[in-house]
Amino acid sequence: MRTIIFPRAFYRAAVAGLLALLASTLPHRVVHFDDAWGAELSYWLVQSGRVRSELFRGLGDGSEQQAYVFHKAFIYLQAGLMQGFGFGLYTVKAVGLVFSAVGLGLLMRYFRGPGEARGLAAFLYLGCGALVSAAFVGRPEPLVMSAGLASFMLLRRARGRAGHLALAGGLGGLAGLAHLHGLIFLMAGGLWLLLQRVRWPAVLAFGLAGTATMSLYVLDAVLNRQLPVLLLQFSYAPVTQASQHGWAKLAVLLRYQAVYFHSEGEAFLTALLRAVVALAGRPGRWRRLSMPQQYLLLLVLSFWGLCARADGYYFLLLMPFFIIVVVELALTAWPHLPPWRRVALRVLLVLYPVGAGVRAHHLWRAKQNTPWPATENARLARYMPKKGSVAVVPLDFFFNEIGHYRLRGLTAYAMRNHQQYHDTLSVRGFFALAALDSAEYVVTTHRTDVEAYTVPADAPARIGAYLRVFQTRWHSVYRRTQD
Repeated sequence: MRTIIFPRAFYRAAVAGLLALLASTLPHRVVHFDDAWGAELSYWLVQSGRVRSELFRGLGDGSEQQAYVFHKAFIYLQAGLMQGFGFGLYTVKAVGLVFSAVGLGLLMRYFRGPGEARGLAAFLYLGCGALVSAAFVGRPEPLVMSAGLASFMLLRRARGRAGHLALAGGLGGLAGLAHLHGLIFLMAGGLWLLLQRVRWPAVLAFGLAGTATMSLYVLDAVLNRQLPVLLLQFSYAPVTQASQHGWAKLAVLLRYQAVYFHSEGEAFLTALLRAVVALAGRPGRWRRLSMPQQYLLLLVLSFWGLCARADGYYFLLLMPFFIIVVVELALTAWPHLPPWRRVALRVLLVLYPVGAGVRAHHLWRAKQNTPWPATENARLARYMPKKGSVAVVPLDFFFNEIGHYRLRGLTAYAMRNHQQYHDTLSVRGFFALAALDSAEYVVTTHRTDVEAYTVPADAPARIGAYLRVFQTRWHSVYRRTQD
């Protein structure tokens, strides 16, 4: 390939090094809070044929009977993987890894042909710290990103052809079906078509295909005549309660920029995009923006309006579009840049993977400081001999123990504390509530970085009907000794 910024050997070495860096974070990757949350939904889908949650029993939304509000496409894909490979943590995390690879493949296809673009795009993709963090987590963002990128690529090539636009709309709908934030691809795509004054039949093909795909979200509730239950569960969702009402939604809109600077994983690519725009020269008018630049601007605006929480997870949805714009701007502007700007751009690109390195370092540290869940759970279970009994546990106790106890999640108790007790539930009140729920065991967590009802490690050994029988650095096991 013809190169102008860096020689071919640089990209080969950098991509190989970044792949090795990512691979080094995968073995015994620390369990993520959302790994078990989604895994339990997939587990019950495999076991009983319907999505439900015992971990969140007691919220009053009926999800222990059937859940209707969840990341539909993601959970069904994950359940299919579990059907073939079991319910272990690696299986749960594999969906993210597969679609991270799909995203890279799509980006390589976008930049197919001779030249430096493919090498630079692969370097930026693998060097993004947000990808290092999200690639091996049981969350839907890599799937949403891949579906959205595929939708954009078809939209770009459609030239008004209704068939291409219908497929683009269907993929945009799939992104929304995997996570409701994926609706930004339908919003941005539809707005772009309207701004291009594409004929109405083609626009309708895009919109109808996207709407038809998204309508699958409510299909289970409609078939079961449970649409009011779906609406109830949606209103109970923590993100909905936290951000969609009055001043709370305004606060989310004002904090929106935090998505792009949540950590070094996001900040390095955001800063690089801004720097490349400044070095290359910003187009002065909307009509001079390229199609990817127009689409990215519409995505950012759509996401600003739809965003339910200013969280770094969601940066991954926009990441490939940041990369496309950076690559196209850098390579187009390079022949016209003065020497000092060329030096500045090279320095920025060389420094860019530092974000990935820092993210990898955090993951290595977490592995060293956190026990592998299967090992820790087995250790705790030795002090919980009554199999089949109710146990209140951290969500990650799901792994390797879901078939041995009737699990109730500490996260559900935290949500009940907020929704039903207005954050006034004391530790003694929590144990009394566990007793009312017939819990034989309560496994508390000492971590403060997870959404769970927490009991201090130095809490009394006896609390109400429960006696602490075991304690580690991370957990305590309480057994019920009184009726």
